[in-house]
Amino acid sequence: MSESSISDHIGRIGESWFDLLANKAKLLAGRIEPDRLGRDRIVEFPSSERVETEPFDMRRAPLGCSIQIKSILATNDRVALTLSVAERLAGDNRPTFICILRVEEGSDEVLDMHLVHLLDGNLSRILKRLRQEFAEGTKALNKPEISFGIAAGRKVELTPDGLKTALRELIGKDMNAYGAEKLRQRETAGFKDSERYSMSVTFEEMTTSHLIDGMLGLKQLGVKDLQGFEERFKIKLPGGLPFPKGAENVVMQICPTPVDAGIISISSPTRNRTVELNCDLITPALPTIPVESMKVIARTKLLDAVVSVEDGAIKLTNTFDELSAHDVDEWWKLFSFWDAVFTHDAKLSLLSNAGHHLFSGSPGSAEMMEERPAYLDQVVAVLGMARQLLDESRSLNRLVSLRDVMLSAKSIQQTHSFFFNAGELGAFSFPIEITDQVEEGEYAGLYVSVLRLGDDVYAYALKLALVLDEVSGEFVFRSTSMTPLDISWIENDEAALQTYAKRIAKLSGSQITILPVFSVPDEASVPSVDQE
Repeated sequence: MSESSISDHIGRIGESWFDLLANKAKLLAGRIEPDRLGRDRIVEFPSSERVETEPFDMRRAPLGCSIQIKSILATNDRVALTLSVAERLAGDNRPTFICILRVEEGSDEVLDMHLVHLLDGNLSRILKRLRQEFAEGTKALNKPEISFGIAAGRKVELTPDGLKTALRELIGKDMNAYGAEKLRQRETAGFKDSERYSMSVTFEEMTTSHLIDGMLGLKQLGVKDLQGFEERFKIKLPGGLPFPKGAENVVMQICPTPVDAGIISISSPTRNRTVELNCDLITPALPTIPVESMKVIARTKLLDAVVSVEDGAIKLTNTFDELSAHDVDEWWKLFSFWDAVFTHDAKLSLLSNAGHHLFSGSPGSAEMMEERPAYLDQVVAVLGMARQLLDESRSLNRLVSLRDVMLSAKSIQQTHSFFFNAGELGAFSFPIEITDQVEEGEYAGLYVSVLRLGDDVYAYALKLALVLDEVSGEFVFRSTSMTPLDISWIENDEAALQTYAKRIAKLSGSQITILPVFSVPDEASVPSVDQE
């Protein structure tokens, strides 16, 4: 018997044997005539029995699948199907299988059965092969073949229950869920998000310096031609990105990503200060760059420094927005950095995150946007005071805008004087109205007020040594000393301030507490007096 005759013979045996087994398993098995779709059998499970809690219009569809039956001699363990058939099976949202039946030559007995489930790795194999054929320019899929071995499938017992159990376990309980998962795999298999899209760009003619600036995002690059690619299963094909075709005067703006972290520092003997800023290091994404043409961007949250190896030039650019929120320490470092830049003896250094020295030079010749700003002294001073106060209050991590800090400059200066220079302040006095019988003499007092930075409120307390005198029929308190006790962040309401005052008064043993009116800024507040 010829090879084709043997193949036809065992093919008929296999299909007949499968039909008998499916009927014994009480599965509904039908065929499509003529067979041009690769689905030798459409198999469905019977509908479920009536359940009183599940109306007919709401119950799940019966399990079903399409099966390509392949019969081979027992000496073989692999089958092949055309890619046109494989494409249809892979593109069907319903479960699809290749049923491999191995038949003993001579006796025509079916020795074993394997179900190759076209999902997961098997589905990916088909999708990858289809993409590869497309990339190679294949016009039709009715001749190229793809093969599967029995190792790619599940061995099934040659019994009705064996077939029924295997199909039920492979398909699952819900045909809708199965279809959604197969669709997801068809749309996502073989893609890696980080490598999915790429493009080839031909730039207009330009100098090396201009190209480097463009790759750093410092300049736009003129585009002569570009082509987008989509990569799947490591096979790139044109397309995927919606680039305009035939567009003229196209420019590209590169947004580079950091290659390392580092530290940019500036030291100023004039200011007796060294300021360090954590930064990201950005280099041009080019395969080869002449060393003398190399540029590096040191990017901090609030400042960019562009360092040129060729001439040692440094270009500093502010990147902050005064309404953006950062902690006070970051604001102080930024303006202290700028303050040092304008001193004649400043030295700027750039280090890698591992501590390797990358660059050092004088920023005195740095390219500036402007001369030293007149406001710089005040900003550095106010931020320094605010930094000290928030450090004392253990609140340096609180975020605030530069605008809110400078709007509170007067309050910051006053609070700083009270808290850090209390011994240098002169005595003060104020009259009060007292209706109860009191004695003149010394009292332990407590002065409590608030500092506002944006939406944040900081309460602070000063211990006072007070003397009560009667002057021309009017009682007057006069301070003889002032000692700072505490500054803390509190909730922005009057009850929190009252609670804070009572706690500090109890701890300090104060007899008299002086509080501001909470709704009025402290420099314009009217004190009230509580005698305890």
